[in-house]
Amino acid sequence: MSARVLFTDFGRWQLRGAVDNLRRVDPKVARGFLTEVETLLRSPKKLLEREAPIDGFPEFPSREIRVGNYRIFVRRVADTLWVFGIWPTQRESNT
Repeated sequence: MSARVLFTDFGRWQLRGAVDNLRRVDPKVARGFLTEVETLLRSPKKLLEREAPIDGFPEFPSREIRVGNYRIFVRRVADTLWVFGIWPTQRESNT
């Protein structure tokens, strides 16, 4: 499989926001997160191993890839993988 990876404007904006948020807490964690995302997006085999149906919406054509505390949402269209969203995972409340 040889697919190119493109970001929607919103996906790019959310990736930047995720890295900025992580950098404020711990720059080392932000670098590790970005490195892992870059590695996944450059390796179709690793992407296939990590892609999964979106929790609660298995019938959707979009997929998710979990990296650290974030969910990266992607959709394949022909030979292009579109990254359209990056959301933090829900954290369990201690209350």
